[in-house]
Parts: sequence; structure tokens; C-alpha cells
Amino acid sequence: MLRPPEHGQILLANAQAEWFRAAGGKEKGWRELRTAHEAQSLANQGNLVVVVYESPDPHKPGHVAVVRPAHRLQRLLEQNGPEITQAGQKNYPKTSTKVGFQAHPGACPDGVRYYAHAIER
Repeated sequence: MLRPPEHGQILLANAQAEWFRAAGGKEKGWRELRTAHEAQSLANQGNLVVVVYESPDPHKPGHVAVVRPAHRLQRLLEQNGPEITQAGQKNYPKTSTKVGFQAHPGACPDGVRYYAHAIER
């Protein structure tokens, strides 16, 4: 993922969101996923999966979290998104995307994107 020194800490999540979408992320093996279900399923299979929110205001931060393996009921997955672990205003070892991104109005459910990267074993 894009990180310092390629980009400073200020507004890093927005820069990462742009990097995932552009050639940089694709060239490094990241691919965009279509649905929350696909994101949770790939995380459950051992892939590295992230959920990304890019703020529409270039002066406000976005957010990035890691989708963690979890068995979620389809109804909960649709309502709350995949299970994540995150560092942010509040750190969570285990929470839903909806809770983790609640400080970002417009993020959930339709403002986030999911990206996956295969893990070599």
C-alpha cells in the first residue's frame, strides 16, 4: 500500500484511495472488488482485503481499514458491511465497517470500496 515516504501522514487515506484506483495499486497486485460479500469471502480465504473511503472534500481525511476473517450472516453483512480491524479515532480489533467508518458521513454502505491482494503461502 502507499505509505510514507511516498506520501506523508496528512490525508494519507485519501492518497491511498487514489493509489488503489490508479495504475500504482493495480501494478502492485491490488484488485477492486464489487461487493461487501466478496470482500468478506476473500478475507475468509486468507487474502489481504482492505476497505477504503476517500473523502469527497480534499481537505478532510478518508479512512482505510483491514477486513478480517469472520463468519457473518448475510443480513448482517448487508446492513453493517464486513468485519474489520482498524486504527483511527478509535481503535478496534474487531468491529463492523459501519461502526468503524461512522465518523465519515457518506462512507457506509455505498461510499466505500474494497480491494484485495493475494497472499503468497
